[in-house]
Amino acid sequence: MPWYIPVVHDLLIVGMAMSLEVVFTALYDLRKAKDWKLKGYTYVWMVPIYALIYPLACLIFPRFSPYPWPVRGLA
Repeated sequence: MPWYIPVVHDLLIVGMAMSLEVVFTALYDLRKAKDWKLKGYTYVWMVPIYALIYPLACLIFPRFSPYPWPVRGLA
C-alpha cells in the first residue's frame, strides 16, 4: 500500500468528524438557544484527537476481527 493512502484516510476521517461536530453544535444551539442562524463551531485541538481515530482503529480491529460482531460491539 502506498504511504499516502493512510494519510488520505486519516484526513477524510478528520474532515468528516469536524463537519459532524459543526452540524451537531449548530443543531444543539438551535434546540437550546433557539438560534435559527445555525452557527456551528469546532475546536482546533480536536484535530489531533480525530486524527488518532484511524491509527487506533487499524491497531484494534485485527485483534477483535475473529470474534462475532455482537462480541465486538461489547468491546
